[in-house]
Amino acid sequence: MPKRALILALLGASFGTLFDYAHARTGAIAYARPSSILVPWWVPFLYAGASLAIGLSHPLADELLRRRALVPLTPKLLLGGFAGLCAIWFASGALPFASWVVALILAPVSLLLWRWLDRTWQGLVMAFATALGGCAVEVLLSRAGLFSHTHPDVLGFAVWLPWIYVAASVGLGNVGRALAVREG
Repeated sequence: MPKRALILALLGASFGTLFDYAHARTGAIAYARPSSILVPWWVPFLYAGASLAIGLSHPLADELLRRRALVPLTPKLLLGGFAGLCAIWFASGALPFASWVVALILAPVSLLLWRWLDRTWQGLVMAFATALGGCAVEVLLSRAGLFSHTHPDVLGFAVWLPWIYVAASVGLGNVGRALAVREG
């Protein structure tokens, strides 16, 4: 598990910080005390933790929910899922539309990612649980005054936010699954 945790933490710290920077740069979010690169020092740690939470929990949840994989975890499909997550994350801040329009674009794309790379009811439950948990953390961080969505729609966050977490559940969850299989 240490190697799996290290890989997941590095993925989250690097890509999470990069796409958070993109959100800050496009004006989708704002930090109370940004650094010279627009994101605070703690952001890589936040995303390392989020990546660990998703990548380590999904293989465990698979056992509990008796999820049988319907899609093989080939390197090509793993890369496709992770690239899909990155594209959805980037688009959420880059699309020049109102939050509701962005959500209407990202919702079917995120669900198509699930359909392509998971196809199980358990995977869909985990995707929505990931979205709920991720949004809850962002509400807490926002209420603590650490950052804000510049166009808050519900409880202080933009309505496109859950769809990033759905994509993360699929893309990063599958990376966690593949790493768990390789360790096992």
